[in-house]
Amino acid sequence: MPKALSLDLRKRVVDAVEAGMSLRAAAARFAIGKSTVGQWHRLRRERGHLRPGKPGRPPPSPVEGERGFLLGLLEDDPNLSIAELRAALAERGVTVSMTAVQKFLKRHGVKRWPGRRPLKPRRRR
Repeated sequence: MPKALSLDLRKRVVDAVEAGMSLRAAAARFAIGKSTVGQWHRLRRERGHLRPGKPGRPPPSPVEGERGFLLGLLEDDPNLSIAELRAALAERGVTVSMTAVQKFLKRHGVKRWPGRRPLKPRRRR
């Protein structure tokens, strides 16, 4: 993973933008990307500082804390949909997106469908 650019450079770039230089001109002058200049400018406005964030992985999903509960539900009824699993988590006070449940299931090797339960398979004639 690349290292963050120095705090001194960040300050000089944002100071130039706040002094009236355009994002494009500041990017060209300091040889960095225009979007980087915009991100740093927004960072100072929103947070009040330009320090880079902590590197590394983001914190684990709250779904991981309910691993035993979810896998137990699937053991009892293997046909539960993602929406039904999400509703069961909501009853326990854990509010997550459908994508978070999908990713949890994928990490644990369980295949699911997002909406309704599938129809029963048709018999061949």
